[in-house]
Amino acid sequence: MKYSLSIIIICATLSPNAIAEVGKFEHEIEERKTSFTQIEDLNEQIKIDLKSDDIPWPVLQANTDTLLAASSSLSNLFPQGSHENSRAKQKIWNTPAKFKNELALMDSHFRALNNAVLQKDTHAAKLALKKANSTCSNCHRKYRSWW
Repeated sequence: MKYSLSIIIICATLSPNAIAEVGKFEHEIEERKTSFTQIEDLNEQIKIDLKSDDIPWPVLQANTDTLLAASSSLSNLFPQGSHENSRAKQKIWNTPAKFKNELALMDSHFRALNNAVLQKDTHAAKLALKKANSTCSNCHRKYRSWW
């Protein structure tokens, strides 16, 4: 009960502009969460499909197209100030060029994956996926809070 009353008191003291700021980046945060979830899910499916004895190339092509679109969308989903209410570290906005380079590197690996799938080159596809996943892990260590 004490916490509810405190929240009501805090909200009552906020200006209309401050209240608007709280939800200002809700859309971007939700979109990037959706993109990252999609990337994670597609990565797992692509990894499984590439291990198959009978690789479903048309399915892989559709999945890599979707993966690339999700990856490409991320560069516009980190506007200044959108770290509030997200697990993104402030470091993203303190060093935006480094962060954008990480996103671009991940994107380039997903493009290489897409090209390998177009050429039905299993070895190149597995290598590109491995590089992309390594980039994802490195970026998460630097730019994502786990709590």
